[in-house]
Amino acid sequence: MNLKEYKELFFRSEKLHLNNAGLSPIMKPAQEEINFWAKRFFEEGYYSDHDYMARVDWTRQQISKLVDCGKDEIAFFQSCAGGISQFAFGIDLKKDDEIILFDQEYSSNLYPWQQACKRAEAQLVVVDLDVVKLVTAEMLIAKITKKTKVIAVSAVQYQMGAMIDLEKVSAACQQNGILLFVDAMQSLGMHTLSFKKLKIDGLVCGSHKWLNGPVGVAFLVLKKELIQKIQPLSIGSGTYGTCDDPSDFSCEPKVDASKFEAGSKQVLEICALGRSIEVTMQIGVDSLRAEAFSLAEHLRYEIKRLNFKVFAYAEQPNQFVNFSTEKGNKELQKFLFNHGVHVPLRGPGMRVTPHAFNTAEDIDKFITILRSF
Repeated sequence: MNLKEYKELFFRSEKLHLNNAGLSPIMKPAQEEINFWAKRFFEEGYYSDHDYMARVDWTRQQISKLVDCGKDEIAFFQSCAGGISQFAFGIDLKKDDEIILFDQEYSSNLYPWQQACKRAEAQLVVVDLDVVKLVTAEMLIAKITKKTKVIAVSAVQYQMGAMIDLEKVSAACQQNGILLFVDAMQSLGMHTLSFKKLKIDGLVCGSHKWLNGPVGVAFLVLKKELIQKIQPLSIGSGTYGTCDDPSDFSCEPKVDASKFEAGSKQVLEICALGRSIEVTMQIGVDSLRAEAFSLAEHLRYEIKRLNFKVFAYAEQPNQFVNFSTEKGNKELQKFLFNHGVHVPLRGPGMRVTPHAFNTAEDIDKFITILRSF
């Protein structure tokens, strides 16, 4: 598959999709996957049971290829927040343990850790940052003490797109016996990442940003050694076996990550995620990133020519374009929305995040709208 064929997998209308770090449209193969299983459930009911479970297992295989992890290390959740909560509340925090994270982390990678620390009387060590300055691994590493239990970090920060050197963070964690937890929501689909090589202990990602899958499904990847140590927060038939197994008072939890999936799964969303990952790997993450970065650089150049204030990391190009206007960012946001473009307020300004499915025409149209503000 080439880029032209990839771009043709997306619906085109008058609306511009430039908030892909928030919610991107799903690709046609993912829509077709949803329609296929919805039709089978409508027509066959229970008699599709074996096939859909096999397809869910197939999605695990796609994730394992994308992330470079074992298929048995993957657990499905409804959201990243659910996966992060399972890790944060399941690792048996002790009083005075320390969890290190940036103050720029998205709320779903902040609140679970904050609440887990409160319950255990552990300490949340927050690295305060200037949002317009480049975020580095060294800033996290400098906060390590003998009490540090976890470093929790997004591989790519959601406001400005800063990419963290996970190799450096991982090396520091290995040296000091610290757990490394990575939120890959803003990374997978745009960047390659190896769970095994980076020696990550826990990783979470959802479907609806750079992977172009539907809202409502995420996955948690756990290192095998941790699966048996972490207790499930939600308990159901899936913790011990399948929905068809009889109740058993002497049952033992599963030994793989599926023990964290208490009951019935969101089959439509999971299968669609598997299909979108398959397409992503067919076109190649490197190709998608190069195209998205190119579109963002073109957009950044044109916005500067309009005399908006553009915030960017010169040391680290990415697909996150952040800018502001003296006329008021909220006013500009409303103006853009009235012209068929939604972009959020993030960090110091407005965040625009092109994907590889976007076109040069999309960027030119956006600039034309900006010019009329």
